[in-house]
Amino acid sequence: MAAAGATPEAIAIAVDAIEAVNAREAERKAKRAKQKADQRARKDATVARQSRDSAATVATNPPSLNDVQPNPDNVQVSLNPPPYSPPALKIAGDAFAGFWATFPKRQGGNSRKNAECRFRSAVKAGVSAEMIIDGARRYAEHCDATGKTGTEFVKTAEAWLNGRFWESDWSISLSRPGPPHRQAPNRRGLIDALHKEFPDDPFPQPTFPRLAFGG
Repeated sequence: MAAAGATPEAIAIAVDAIEAVNAREAERKAKRAKQKADQRARKDATVARQSRDSAATVATNPPSLNDVQPNPDNVQVSLNPPPYSPPALKIAGDAFAGFWATFPKRQGGNSRKNAECRFRSAVKAGVSAEMIIDGARRYAEHCDATGKTGTEFVKTAEAWLNGRFWESDWSISLSRPGPPHRQAPNRRGLIDALHKEFPDDPFPQPTFPRLAFGG
């Protein structure tokens, strides 16, 4: 401003004017901040008062049975609902794939659709899918050991499930002992022994038929 030819008095007046404007702006900002703080304080006080009033009302006037809303459909409401579980049919369908892969193959017809219906019915009735699959595994081992796998002697999956053959014991003993050998008694030797033991007693001597051979 001095370079522009302003006098010192003019410069002082301009500086005072700028400082006055800045002071008024700072005062307005401080006033707005105070107003916002007061509004927040009043709002917090209102919320706290309403909470105290509500708590006091519940304490002095507890709810009665007449205050309960009517429930014409008698719907049971649980505050702790059970955890979500996938539909049982989906679980049965996934488990059947494992059963079908485990069940021994056979020659001839073996309807997968009918077997799956039987499998789902068993699971729906409360039979564990793992138990059925384990039975199929033991049956497959039985068929392998007896040479039935891939033949018509393997049961169809539908018949196997319908007969509840997962409950059967399909274990095979590799060494099955036969019945004990019983040696025929030597009757002539027994009579000879009696004659030696009791020489004075008349024991009948055995007679053996003579075989005639043509010459």
